[in-house]
Amino acid sequence: MAHHKPIIVISGHAEKQEAIECLKLGTFNLLDKPLSFEILIHTILQALTLEEVTLNNETLNQEKELLLSLFQEFTNKNEERVSEIENLVLEKTKLIQSDKNILKKFLERISECNRIDREIAKTYKDISSLLQRQNSVISRNISQEFFEKNMKFNKRSTNKQ
Repeated sequence: MAHHKPIIVISGHAEKQEAIECLKLGTFNLLDKPLSFEILIHTILQALTLEEVTLNNETLNQEKELLLSLFQEFTNKNEERVSEIENLVLEKTKLIQSDKNILKKFLERISECNRIDREIAKTYKDISSLLQRQNSVISRNISQEFFEKNMKFNKRSTNKQ
């Protein structure tokens, strides 16, 4: 999936139809002049937040597809293992010394299933981490943080003069 940076258009005399056309073309926002510094910064922060959320969503979708693929592989391996157990039980009632190779192969398949299971667990942890990051991005109020810092800076600047 191609990722596009959010575009902010600033215009001194945009007509309503031009504004609609800009938004249809994928512009994140259209700002009219004159505009305040706070509005500009707020819009930029919103655009950056949207970009981060979009990137996180793309990564989450990729991780989800990987997890589904691993789960399918795990399910297939488990079905093979169950089928092999059924065959062993039906064909053999006792394991003798010559059947060690059969047992060895069976244990190797169990080991393979365990490897896949570990990959699934790791992918699940990665997805959980991304979801927490996504929720953090959505829930934090970047604009509020910026305005509070800006107000403190303005107060210090005013006090120094």
